[in-house]
Amino acid sequence: MAAIRHTLQRDVFQPNDEHLLAIVHVSKLLKKKKTSFLCIAITTEKPICVSIYQVKKTDKNVFKKKRSWMLSELKSVDGKNISGDTHEFDLQFDKVFKWFAINLQERQNFLVVLWKQCFKHLPKQKPQFHNLPEEWIGDTGLFVENEVAITPGYVEPVEAEDYLVLTDREEQDLEKLMSQCESGISNAESFMENLAKDLSILDGENVHSVLASEQQVAQLMVQIEAAIAEAEQVEARLDSYDEILCHIRDTMEKMEEKNLLIEVANQNNQKLLSEVEHVISQLDLPHKHQMALIDSDLTSPHGLQNAVAAGKALLAAMNAEIHPALVRLAAVQEQRKRFDKWKTKFSQTISRHLNNLFIHLGNDAGETLSFHASDLTLPKHNSIHRELEVYTELMHWCKAMDRKAYTALTKVYTNSLSKLYERDIKQFFEEAKQQISGMREKKGKGSGSNQDITGKLKQQAQNFGGPAKSPQPSGLLGLERDQWCVDVDAAERQRFDEVLERALAELEPVCLAEQNFCVSFFQLDVLSPTTKV
Repeated sequence: MAAIRHTLQRDVFQPNDEHLLAIVHVSKLLKKKKTSFLCIAITTEKPICVSIYQVKKTDKNVFKKKRSWMLSELKSVDGKNISGDTHEFDLQFDKVFKWFAINLQERQNFLVVLWKQCFKHLPKQKPQFHNLPEEWIGDTGLFVENEVAITPGYVEPVEAEDYLVLTDREEQDLEKLMSQCESGISNAESFMENLAKDLSILDGENVHSVLASEQQVAQLMVQIEAAIAEAEQVEARLDSYDEILCHIRDTMEKMEEKNLLIEVANQNNQKLLSEVEHVISQLDLPHKHQMALIDSDLTSPHGLQNAVAAGKALLAAMNAEIHPALVRLAAVQEQRKRFDKWKTKFSQTISRHLNNLFIHLGNDAGETLSFHASDLTLPKHNSIHRELEVYTELMHWCKAMDRKAYTALTKVYTNSLSKLYERDIKQFFEEAKQQISGMREKKGKGSGSNQDITGKLKQQAQNFGGPAKSPQPSGLLGLERDQWCVDVDAAERQRFDEVLERALAELEPVCLAEQNFCVSFFQLDVLSPTTKV
């Protein structure tokens, strides 16, 4: 171990101006095959610094420091057993390190030196020592009394077994001293006597110097005591300042917390205000729209325009997207109840007005065939469409807001207009039939066409020698295609084709016009918001 100690001092600590105080060969508690050395070292120059190192040997047989801790970082030491016969001990720094000492004597020496250095250099922040024999720790009072004043050139004594290596300066001083004594090498006793005389002379001078400086020492002590008193006052003042600063720091932290809470509250209030304003803007219905919904005038253009605008505003307000949590607000519930009330009132007004209007238009004669005596023409009801187009948006509103009223209005419109179209189309086909049979040409002569055709058929039957048969339908109407005879006039066939084409040509635009109006007026090509899939 002495050789290892010498090697560590020379290769590891001496280059850093450190002196090795104690060493112990250890391994980790659970990894006993991997060994290392725990060392306590102190700097040789001021400021004095004591450190604990873990040194390991590399594969190249070179010692290197693996870990290092300052003595002030040591928090506690646990000897595991107060009897001292165990190999285990713990050192707690930032975490607990568990060690297993190979040699008990090295373990004892290491822990004793560690305790002395802690007691000497860490009097106020000394770590806790647990489970160590009392004889290892010793009397702390005796240890303090044995301390001596450090004089220039004083070297701190270390354990007897420490190997002290002479520095270069010490070697030079020793050579100089040997050169001054010629008999130092040949006569060692004479050399020792001279050294003893010189030492006694120096001791006497030191004693005289101490006695002569007794008064100065007393003055120095008084000044030191005064300095200590001043230092205590300064320390007390610093403590008071520290307390004030701590109080200020706590107050500032509380103020920061309060400011943060106030800022959060302000942000929440702003968000709440913004959300409430948004809800109010969505659910607010101007007073003029309210009056238009309650007392609607659908007979005048101005009143109709106001009613359409009020209906759109009510539709937008009732379909506004509002957060589900805000829907439960009492004010929102009350406003929605008002909306439902206005919607019901407005829907009844529209239904009543349009219902009466549909019935009136269905009963109105309008254009009839009497105005088109010369040509076969089916009356077009564009005037009815134009009159109803101004109510298109109201019908769309009914489809979106009141599906029951919308369905009832469609039925009333269908029943009313079907009567009108049924009448017109019946007259139209009757006129077409008359034009095919040629009766319109003979009306002005005063003789019925049926009698003439019957007489003609009787004459033809007699010419063929057969009995007279009952009259057959005239022309091509009422006959199947296989009953058409050769004697049917070609002009009559041509007239039949022309009348049929004319009838079909008149029916198509009327049907398309009515279809386009119904799709636009009743919004048949758009799903209502109440009928979304």
